[in-house]
Amino acid sequence: MNFKSFLSVATTKEFWHSRQKFCFQGSMYPVSFFSALFNHTEKLGVLPAHLQKISLDSLDKKNYKSLLEQTILGSQTFYWFGDISTEGSDKITKELTAYLLNYTGPNIVGFFISDDAKSGKQKDLPITIENTVDLPLFHTLSLLFGFSFDKKKIELVKKVFQLNGFLPLDTAYMLMNYMELVNSKLIDEFTPYILNLVGTQPSLAQLSEHFFAKNSQGFFSIWSKIENDYPPVFWVIFWSEQMWKAYHVIKFLHEKNFISAKKMSYRLPYAFINRDWQKYTLPDLASAYDNLYSIDFAIKRGSSFYSLDLFYSNHFMKK
Repeated sequence: MNFKSFLSVATTKEFWHSRQKFCFQGSMYPVSFFSALFNHTEKLGVLPAHLQKISLDSLDKKNYKSLLEQTILGSQTFYWFGDISTEGSDKITKELTAYLLNYTGPNIVGFFISDDAKSGKQKDLPITIENTVDLPLFHTLSLLFGFSFDKKKIELVKKVFQLNGFLPLDTAYMLMNYMELVNSKLIDEFTPYILNLVGTQPSLAQLSEHFFAKNSQGFFSIWSKIENDYPPVFWVIFWSEQMWKAYHVIKFLHEKNFISAKKMSYRLPYAFINRDWQKYTLPDLASAYDNLYSIDFAIKRGSSFYSLDLFYSNHFMKK
């Protein structure tokens, strides 16, 4: 099933009740898209059973069959495993992947596998996921997730696609959320921020690269030029995403899960995944993320304290 065909039935009971195994396949796992998809379908009540999201990292891989081959009090469970691409992983994980690809047990399973993963033979054809979105597909996705944009917002979306041609699937979903949050009366004011957020803005990429390299001179040289191009709330969102992604990249690298680390590194500077990640620990990044959460709370309470400047100073002073 191709992506457009899937989207046409993705919110119907008939589709989700039509099979026992949902295998999605594409070039890259779109985390935000699938999270939104299952949140939306759960709210609509179209899923055939209670949804339980399973992480391969936390799954007892030695006893996974006992979980999947029995029901709970006679009721089915829909187990969503996310990305199960296993190139370079351990033997047990590969066995689990092969088991899921050919699953015939009493429950319902769903998972994503990358195009280049060695999936072997499987009984059902996968549902293809497109990782790039053009303007018509953006409108289709907007309707699927229940977004409704007025004329001014639609014109801004058109401008985004005129400049970019297409967007990555997760970026397109992020744009929908921003369009939903921005007041139409302020759309002209926010247009530069939206365009820079979803486009390719060299200054932001360079700023992030200097930040993670702990090159304070290079960082503050760029920061002094673009600080006022964006409101404080933009910077909180921007750095929160960077910290969250960096945390998970390091986690995956420590686990030697290089495929997941590469996927998670999208929108992080190349130098980070190549070398600079070694300058950080998971507690470092978790603490930075918590600090940004506190800054966000303070800004929303009307604080005018130079919280971001303190955040940067603490970052570069820490060895």
